[in-house]
Amino acid sequence: MSKMRGDRADLLRRFALARLAVLVSAALAGGAASDAAAQLRVVNYNTATGNSSPGYAGRSTDFNRVLDFIGREEINGIAKPIDVLILQEQSDAGSAASFAAELNLISGTSDYVAWSQNPFGTDGLDAGFVYNSATVTPFLEDWFGTGSSRATGRIGLNPVGYTNAALYIYSTHHTAGTGGGDYVERRNEAFDLRLITGDGQTNSGPSGTPFGGDSLPADANIIYAGDFNQRSSYEEPSSDPYAWASNPYQILQLGPSSGFGAGEAVDPIAAPGNWHNNFSFASIHTQSPHDGSFGLVTGGMDDRFDFQMVSTELNDGEGLSYIGPNAGDSQATAESYHTFGNNGTNYNQAASSSSNTGLDWIISQGETLPGMTSTQTRNAVRSSLARASDHSPVVADYQLPAVLSAIAGAVPPTLALGQAFDLNVAVSNAAAVLTSLGADELEYTLSVSGDLNGGAAGSDSALGGVNNHLVALDTSTAGAKLGTITVATASQSAENALIEIPISFDVIAALLGDTDSDGDLDADDIDTLYANLGSGDSLFDLDMDGGLADQQDVDTLVHTILGTEYGDLNLDKQIDIYDISTVSGSFGLGGGWAGGDMNGDSVIDIGDYSTVSGNFGFVASSNAVSVPEPDLALLLLLGIGITSGSAAASRRL
Repeated sequence: MSKMRGDRADLLRRFALARLAVLVSAALAGGAASDAAAQLRVVNYNTATGNSSPGYAGRSTDFNRVLDFIGREEINGIAKPIDVLILQEQSDAGSAASFAAELNLISGTSDYVAWSQNPFGTDGLDAGFVYNSATVTPFLEDWFGTGSSRATGRIGLNPVGYTNAALYIYSTHHTAGTGGGDYVERRNEAFDLRLITGDGQTNSGPSGTPFGGDSLPADANIIYAGDFNQRSSYEEPSSDPYAWASNPYQILQLGPSSGFGAGEAVDPIAAPGNWHNNFSFASIHTQSPHDGSFGLVTGGMDDRFDFQMVSTELNDGEGLSYIGPNAGDSQATAESYHTFGNNGTNYNQAASSSSNTGLDWIISQGETLPGMTSTQTRNAVRSSLARASDHSPVVADYQLPAVLSAIAGAVPPTLALGQAFDLNVAVSNAAAVLTSLGADELEYTLSVSGDLNGGAAGSDSALGGVNNHLVALDTSTAGAKLGTITVATASQSAENALIEIPISFDVIAALLGDTDSDGDLDADDIDTLYANLGSGDSLFDLDMDGGLADQQDVDTLVHTILGTEYGDLNLDKQIDIYDISTVSGSFGLGGGWAGGDMNGDSVIDIGDYSTVSGNFGFVASSNAVSVPEPDLALLLLLGIGITSGSAAASRRL
């Protein structure tokens, strides 16, 4: 015993500062998901004036049905209300407002906002925009023209919840007709879309301000939408001096190698050809669905006049992008770009034709109107599409960028020197989507600096769950420490692209043997050590043998650190009548060291009593006084109590 007490002084000198409590504060950081469902549904529609005037009784109802069911149709698992409605042939600014009113009626909100004007128009056929203010926010609205009868509108939109995903949309209505002058006019209007410089008529800039697509940044996301009125991707005026770029379809696709800027576009469904009266293109024809009931253009579906052409940046499957099987690495199985209500089965017929199965999805999806079956609803929507206009809407869905979220887990208030602790960092793509196709895939890296160790790289699809990564806190030395967890993504236009989580360490000295890290040495530390026998945590390696926690570590705690002996229940460095009385009174019960459990089995039994009584009279050297051995009568009396208590406990069981 004297050698053990001598070793204690040396051990305490060696380890006086050996255990440190590390107060850690981790700033929880994360990227909030976008408030809007991430994909956008964009529609362009030549409505042949407003929704009611001039018109016929019930025209408003017909447009309401068409717009409603555009939002119900499921493509690639996505069905959502219109986010942006691009209009042509509006009779006045009030026409666009009437469509905003219909969409608000459908949605039961007041979120839809109209913007329409044509300061240069001479034929009263304005372009216009309606947008859902709950999903997109405008930052740019202007018009431009070069003396043609119809001006082009441009709107810039930021999806709600994003700061670096600008979308520019042009609404245009090119000259109709098949005369040589008509071809030239359409060609010039297409040049304007690319190269136009304002002539002072615009409402958003002085004379000389550029407005065409080539004036935008090289990586701009652009939609050139409208009624282009061309019958073929090859049409050109006779004796055309610009044969290399003779019509809108070609001009919009020319790039820097042809002397144009970076605003070049592609046809997202890659369908060039002679579209007019050609059954091969029946499924993408947009004119005319009209049944003749309103006096608009008839003749059946036989022309592809209406388009959404998109910039190459908007067709690469990265960040903000068109959703389709040929758009970069998109996982879409179907083209989201389509003519609403047309799958090619009503070629040269009105949309109301009984042969038209382009709206049969209404039946398969079980969609209904009040008081109607799904079949009756399908027929009603076909009729509304045929009556309302002489153009069918073009619909396309667009994915939005990824949203980076990184959240660090909770850190215990204290850690000991050398104690292993891994902090979990949960990384995910938090884009709010209907399906994983609605947002770009997130690719990211995780790195650390300062008093942290770790690193990772990964990817996550929207709705893909959470990737968990472990970062080790460096508890090897004392002192004030700092560290930063950095999670970054290079995914195109991703929101929250850089998240930095600061970690700080406040290091304070701790007691050797304070296994429960409460700052005190007491019986709870013995109980905690017993509960962790077999652990490889260095916090419990009190004999510093580098092995798992075992009985030798308990011996070190009791003998060397606490300087006492097994049986000293109240740790007053002596084993006396108090300890005997306590173990006797607790006999047969559960408990810890303070109740008499000397071997850590959580049961106070005869073995514990024997240990206490066997060491009765122990006094630590600093407390040495003369303590008589307990006389036989006392031990017999206590033994009778133990036996009696045990029997009573047995009877109770």
